[in-house]
Amino acid sequence: MILPYLPAFIQTLSLPRIHNAISAIASLYLSVLLRKPLVWGFPFVLTIEPTNHCNLHCPQCDTGSNRSKRPRGYLCVGDFECILQECKNNLIYLLLYDQGEPLLHPQYCELVRLAKNNHLYVVCSTNGMRLTDMTLVESLVQSKLDELIISVDGLDETTYQHYRKGGNLAKVVQGIRNVRSVRRALKTRTPRIAIQFIVMRHNESDLARLRTMALKWGVDRTLIKSAYVSSVEDAAVFLPDNKKYRRYRIENGQLLRKGRNRGLCKRCWYSAVVHWNGSIVPCCFDRNDHYILGSYPDPLKYIWKNKAYQKFRKAFFHSRPTICGNCTDGIKIYFS
Repeated sequence: MILPYLPAFIQTLSLPRIHNAISAIASLYLSVLLRKPLVWGFPFVLTIEPTNHCNLHCPQCDTGSNRSKRPRGYLCVGDFECILQECKNNLIYLLLYDQGEPLLHPQYCELVRLAKNNHLYVVCSTNGMRLTDMTLVESLVQSKLDELIISVDGLDETTYQHYRKGGNLAKVVQGIRNVRSVRRALKTRTPRIAIQFIVMRHNESDLARLRTMALKWGVDRTLIKSAYVSSVEDAAVFLPDNKKYRRYRIENGQLLRKGRNRGLCKRCWYSAVVHWNGSIVPCCFDRNDHYILGSYPDPLKYIWKNKAYQKFRKAFFHSRPTICGNCTDGIKIYFS
């Protein structure tokens, strides 16, 4: 989760939501002291996956590389409405994306509109390929989306397509211009446009001129991010030479993340992930539904405190689940 655009974020706050967030965080710290999982609040951050379909084939992405074992599909708008209705007094921050390309959902802008009608802070992360469709862009801006993160992992076509396989940098840049154009026409400051640049071996030389290009394109902020890899072999191909931008180290032929996990996973006390088919998992690192803690249409408030969720939280007092091996908890992954 990145820091929100403050003026828009403040508008989402209400006394019930603030009270819920304080309760959730307080129960986290009390759980640390008592070494047992106490849960007082409900999630105030939620990731909801519109779809796990994608139009690119990025090699380190489980979806793009076809490593994902989950069936493909699209979130039902009716289910989404029910989740919002249930969570509207607790939820503040909604990440409306997960494993696929969210803008492939045929009713994505309607999903955003429904969320904004409930005064949530809504973020979309996209590869930007669909932003050449002006009808889509107009609907997206009109939906009042707060933040649009666009992946730009190279400043020329060759470098960009080295990782974003099937993509086209010129289309992405045109998409950025389209969003800016519609924002101007509608006299609105949202969605705020962020470009996300994942630093890898083949593109780290672009960092020197990244901010100049970002200024030229007219984006609102630039997010420099470290790369995710899943093996020593992939690390040799993708990790940059500059160790500052690495989230891993190699020791005795093993891929190890930098830093150390900080005891309990805070996310299990304030956030959850809902996949397109209704399965509820603890975080975005559970890409293949290894730990399904409940499923919609069971109420999220019930699932949040059920035996399965409590058992999952309790496990952190002894060891971390396997999905935590590549977790970014306690690691700096953004550098701007």
